[in-house]
Amino acid sequence: MPERYTFSSDNFNIRKLGDIPRSEYNNYKKFASDGNAYVIVHPAYYVYIQNGSDQGIDNDNMDNIVKNFMIGQVRKEREFITAAAKTGKLVLLVIPGKWYSRAYIDYLNTITAGAQSVIFIESKSRNSGRISKNDLVKLKDFFLNLGVTNIVIGGGYVGRCQDHVYQRLSKAFGYDTVAIAPEISSFAPSDISAATVKMFMPSGSLFDFSFRVMTTYIKNNKGNNHNLHPNVREIPAF
Repeated sequence: MPERYTFSSDNFNIRKLGDIPRSEYNNYKKFASDGNAYVIVHPAYYVYIQNGSDQGIDNDNMDNIVKNFMIGQVRKEREFITAAAKTGKLVLLVIPGKWYSRAYIDYLNTITAGAQSVIFIESKSRNSGRISKNDLVKLKDFFLNLGVTNIVIGGGYVGRCQDHVYQRLSKAFGYDTVAIAPEISSFAPSDISAATVKMFMPSGSLFDFSFRVMTTYIKNNKGNNHNLHPNVREIPAF
């Protein structure tokens, strides 16, 4: 492990799901009063984990269309998490691995601002979205107790770590309850090309993407699970 990854999840200013006693679940019901829960898999993975940047997403030299798109995806994800935290929406972050850089911790602490409605669990490794059986049992009990009926998944990567979480939650909560939101999902740079990005954004703007094209791409990009036919839905309006 690189020396820079020396900080544990104890340094996050949001609560870990496993640390929330069942007696406190009622305190979270107001955040899911609309029945929605948002699960973001490996937030800002491209910048802080894959590239190991300490500079953040606003200081990257975007030298080509794919890299520009990758940074743009992280920015949209950041804006969503920030808005959800400010408006008290229930957000679960699936954080990669067990040890982190100071920059990554500072980034997540900044965008969540210690919001009570944002909680987290950790995946088993940095390169996998798989979560432990204990966390899954706890999460199912937590969401059902809060009355969650619609689980929206974002983050990344599509067909990879996001796929691991989608499969587990679909099995636990039912296929119709769980869906992937293209607007806040990230694609691995090795899975897309400049031509793909141009199809996603025919006008050249990340904020004017083709939902139809991205939906088709997500449904076809199944990772190692060729039997997976994921639900894809737009983010419910706040």
